[in-house]
Amino acid sequence: MWESYPEVGAVRDLAFDTDGNLWAVGYKGAALLDLSEGEMNGYTKKDGLPTNDIMAVAVGPEEKVWFGTRRAGACCYDGSNWTTFTEADGLLSDTIMAVAIDAEGTLAFGSAKGVTVFTP
Repeated sequence: MWESYPEVGAVRDLAFDTDGNLWAVGYKGAALLDLSEGEMNGYTKKDGLPTNDIMAVAVGPEEKVWFGTRRAGACCYDGSNWTTFTEADGLLSDTIMAVAIDAEGTLAFGSAKGVTVFTP
């Protein structure tokens, strides 16, 4: 069965969480799609993202969701709180085009300037 969510807009990246929900990101912010219920929750700058221009998404241990943004660094959402990291915190660039997380929570952020790795 095919399901479509055009209200999400242009999508740059996708990631599933452990509950089977789908995160979709793009220039309109982030959307969390509950595929079992056919419901969507949108997240934008007014909800805690540092910008609506999101480039990448990855879900890590403890269901923390990491976002790579255009010109606003990387952002983590733990289900209730948003935390943003920028070049001032150690990232090579504030434009993050890729995010990867391993099982232990080590993060890798890809940018035009290279890769920044953060080990918790």
